[in-house]
Amino acid sequence: MNGISAHPPKRVVFAGDWHGNTNWAGGCLMHLASKGVDTVLHLGDFGIWPGLGGQQYLDSLEKVANRTKINILFIDGNHEDFEQIENVERDADGLGMFREHIKHLPRGFRWEWDGVRFGALGGATSVDKAGRVPWRSWWPQEEITWADAERFATSGPVDVVITHDIPIGVEIPGMTRESGIAIWGHEAMDVAERHRELLARALAPTQPKLIVHGHMHIRHSAIWEYDGGMARVEGLDCDGTTQEKNLWVVPLESMKS
Repeated sequence: MNGISAHPPKRVVFAGDWHGNTNWAGGCLMHLASKGVDTVLHLGDFGIWPGLGGQQYLDSLEKVANRTKINILFIDGNHEDFEQIENVERDADGLGMFREHIKHLPRGFRWEWDGVRFGALGGATSVDKAGRVPWRSWWPQEEITWADAERFATSGPVDVVITHDIPIGVEIPGMTRESGIAIWGHEAMDVAERHRELLARALAPTQPKLIVHGHMHIRHSAIWEYDGGMARVEGLDCDGTTQEKNLWVVPLESMKS
């Protein structure tokens, strides 16, 4: 049993993209603390960013997390400083120790909470890559690799998966390939769709019942049908919207099969 599994929360809290927004993230923690929450699963684009601003965000959020006694477990999105993620000190379970209460769940990490099997698989593509600077505002490590996908697919069944991207075959309200091409161009959409196909290859063999993701900045619910089963899909919105759209609180008991 790893350290996470030893302390299951009564309620699981999922959070969508915070993008290093200190005021928003701190406000979410204060709101959750008032409800007795002690653990947040963050779905990527959390806010690992280079320079002084990135460190100030983590320092400020750690102060609130320490005061509220809330632990933040986050996966990587696409807008993260992957040099920091790859080089951060890791604990005995392999979690990246950014601060005492802020830890990174590496791609493929598995754990159980009271019999509910969880898996983490961060990563996505940046459709706005053309307007970003390599290793300053964009990192090539953002995408799931074939090795990541194979490792996850062959690690056995899972009940709940937290991802940043969304598997191919899930429709997103108000978003189509044509609308994406109009904004970002054909190449960006082709890359994004290939990534979603790879994510689907990683997830389907594990037979998930629930997938919770960020990235799209739209609060939505859907069903994903894959070979051998189907999963409920919940997508969360980002910072600057409403906490109702950005946070999803679920009793752990309700996730048991």
